[in-house]
Amino acid sequence: DVNARLRKDLATLNLTNLAGRFAYTQNAQQRRLVTQGLQGQFASPRVRLAPTDLELTLQASAGSSMGQGALKANQIDLGAVVALAAALPLPEADRERLRTWMPAGVLSAVEARWEGLEQPGRRFSLRGRFVDLSWRAVDYVPGANGLTGSLDATETGGTLSIDSGKS
Repeated sequence: DVNARLRKDLATLNLTNLAGRFAYTQNAQQRRLVTQGLQGQFASPRVRLAPTDLELTLQASAGSSMGQGALKANQIDLGAVVALAAALPLPEADRERLRTWMPAGVLSAVEARWEGLEQPGRRFSLRGRFVDLSWRAVDYVPGANGLTGSLDATETGGTLSIDSGKS
């Protein structure tokens, strides 16, 4: 077992096993996170992380820490992200969003790109599949539970397909 604290003000991770590769780089203009086959078992918080290949690049632009970016992942277990958030060096606003929305489910074959999300003329593309996707109702956005399907979207439109087998 290994206990790890990634920053003094963060919760401790208790890992019972961890395998795969993890790399993080940061400079004034860009942050980049890459995992290859990252998998593990955590005793605290109690989470199992399935093998994950992920590449996240965030580039700063005027007035935004992530004005431009890209994400590619074979899978993202949203429940694991929520459970691990208190121990990860995320901006506090992101941790608060996770606590508010409480997303769950697994995203797979994720490919996303964005530019200028906080500005007029923003551009984005998002493609991926989801299984048992859930989130809490927040303000005017209704909650959802157990959605399975796929999404392929850009700023000009897209397609959302939902498997209604569980309805």
